[in-house]
Amino acid sequence: MKKLLAAVLLICVIFTAIGLANARVFDFRTHKNRPSTISGLSVDNLPHLYYCSTAEYGYSGIFVGDTVKVSGTVKGPQKSVDVEFPSGKKVKIPVSNHYFEKVITFNEEGQYKINGEPFEVDYRAIILPPTKTAKDILHYECAANDEYTKTFVNWNNACVAEEGKSSTAHLLIVDRNGNPIPNLRGRKFTTDKYGTTEVPFSSRAITVYGNIKAVEYDKVVFDRKGNVVYSTIKNKPLSALYEDGQLFVDIYAFIDYASFRCYTVPKKDIEVGKSYIRFVPSDAAYPAKVIEKDGKVYANIEALLAIVNSLPIDVRGVSVRYYTDRTEVYIVRDNVA
Repeated sequence: MKKLLAAVLLICVIFTAIGLANARVFDFRTHKNRPSTISGLSVDNLPHLYYCSTAEYGYSGIFVGDTVKVSGTVKGPQKSVDVEFPSGKKVKIPVSNHYFEKVITFNEEGQYKINGEPFEVDYRAIILPPTKTAKDILHYECAANDEYTKTFVNWNNACVAEEGKSSTAHLLIVDRNGNPIPNLRGRKFTTDKYGTTEVPFSSRAITVYGNIKAVEYDKVVFDRKGNVVYSTIKNKPLSALYEDGQLFVDIYAFIDYASFRCYTVPKKDIEVGKSYIRFVPSDAAYPAKVIEKDGKVYANIEALLAIVNSLPIDVRGVSVRYYTDRTEVYIVRDNVA
């Protein structure tokens, strides 16, 4: 019984620690970084420096005013690790037995450096209406976010711009206690007396501000006869028809249509059965309603979108909306340009 009680108490302590970590006082979650490219330096927790092969997709996880423990290890005879502020001020962290650790308050906005490697610290920003986000376009939220990708990014809240166009993010800028910061002259904006501001961005953008990311979306609109009446994807022919109120689209043409920006799908990679579609390389298969007509093979749009969502391309999500006079199809994707 005593062992059980001790185990319960230990679990409580761990969850309390995690709660404090999320308050950004200390961060006990380690190994956020990919293998370090800084010669001889490995950072345990914050700041997060790497994501995939480019730092543009990651965010440090630190906001202006946060007090954070920065720790890690070094190789060789290095006696200190330098953290340089945007103003040029430097904080030296002593190294003892190849280990460094220091609690630092990040009270400046901008680009910091740790041993010369840059990372960003920005103000906390809250997205306000009428900003469109990925979850607004998709009408649902994806499961994998910050804790999965380790980038301190909620991709559901990524601001969206239609492919080839620009958009505007309406933001509320707050301090570490959540209070609006009025009349603030930041790097990318100036807030009004309420602490709100607008930040324009294009469909080519990766980041709007801080940990708020930008994604683009393609939109295709079919009328009730199956004709494409609007599309952000140009110069690609597409055939479609309706049956029992449901949209059916040429299978091979649509997959090519939806993925052509960054990936060419060989026809042999798509297997079509009487009641399914399978992407052969990944063995991803989805139930489908299949129709053959005039020498073409059609499938319901829901099944086709599921296949597109499984392709090795940077798709964040897909959706379809039926209206009385049209059907709208959306594909939200990362900007990798």
